[in-house]
Amino acid sequence: MKNASFFIILFFCYFFISCKDVTNYRTIPIQGEIIHINTEDIDTVNMVAASKYVKKVSYISLQTGQEFLIGEISKVHSLDSMFFIHDSRANKIYKFDYDGRYICSYGNIGGGPGEYIKISTFSINEKERKLSLYCERKQSLFEFDLEGNLLKELKIGFVCSDFTYCDDFFLFYGGRNPNQIFYSSIYPTQYRLCLMDENTIIKKDLKMTFRDWLVRFPTNGDNRFYTCKHTLFLSEYPNFIYEITPKDSSLISPKYYVDFGKNNVPFDLNSNISEEIIEGIVKNNKFCSIYNFIENEDYIYIKYAYRGIFLSSLYIKNEKKTINLGPIWVNDKDHLLIPTMAATMDDNKMLGYINSFDFINMFDSNSYELPQHVIKLREQINIDDNPILCIVEFN
Repeated sequence: MKNASFFIILFFCYFFISCKDVTNYRTIPIQGEIIHINTEDIDTVNMVAASKYVKKVSYISLQTGQEFLIGEISKVHSLDSMFFIHDSRANKIYKFDYDGRYICSYGNIGGGPGEYIKISTFSINEKERKLSLYCERKQSLFEFDLEGNLLKELKIGFVCSDFTYCDDFFLFYGGRNPNQIFYSSIYPTQYRLCLMDENTIIKKDLKMTFRDWLVRFPTNGDNRFYTCKHTLFLSEYPNFIYEITPKDSSLISPKYYVDFGKNNVPFDLNSNISEEIIEGIVKNNKFCSIYNFIENEDYIYIKYAYRGIFLSSLYIKNEKKTINLGPIWVNDKDHLLIPTMAATMDDNKMLGYINSFDFINMFDSNSYELPQHVIKLREQINIDDNPILCIVEFN
């Protein structure tokens, strides 16, 4: 397959770059179940057949229209028979039904009351059936019912990179952003996690001291909260995945730690190290950072960056075993690539997507005899259509 050959060549080009070792500046105590990803065999391309772990992939072609043409998917959420998609390029959140038909969008762009300037992220309250989006420039939440009607605008005043509903409250992650006004009495000390009831702080966690170099160090993605029967929080450096426990004395509890061995980032956000060392770490480029962590009943899918390329691994929970998938994962049943994973679903499934352009490119350059549902999908789409949602059902 031409696509696979291209990715493999790109993979080797990146990995034959030599790097200088950097000392581990801080020993980080490990808590939670450890997921080992062996960086020793990352340089070896292993074409892992998806059929060993994946039962089937179902494809949903999203309706295309001028008013809801998707440019870049930043976040996807499924609820009942609906899909909610944040398009960061169009600055919109769209809702589609299970057949891919467009239903509605949320909110209006602008600077007036009830209008947002730029969507940073969104979250859904499944219990109360509400959707909220966060506008960083206004530092405000906009809450809607699922039909798209604006319920209220909440001025939060907290600079965050992601948030989620947590029982009857909002849980915000400030990341490395300076929240000088919000924490004016203790700044540069601040807390990265903040549980709030509108404007009232209920609980906070992950204390840190803000320093200028924090905002210059590369981020490892914006999506921090993931849900699989319980809400998980992916921290930035080190690679802890916490379970949210708002009713306990602590807001979070370590559930997993992803261990890349010598390729762990050698500090956490409270490390007191010089900007010169940080610059060296950035240029070194050999450290692994997690960009996506998706868990269902039996598996965990981890997407991470290493030496400038995205790789992925699959963790089999009952065996406590990690499979290195590399830069591509081949769907040998459909003779395509496994889609970009984006969210978890019920019944041991995950939700992903493929851009129509990439699907057509894989189809047209394919030398295999393709299954009928793949051929039928190709007949339905054009190169500039909306992406194809993919439901990946695991064994």
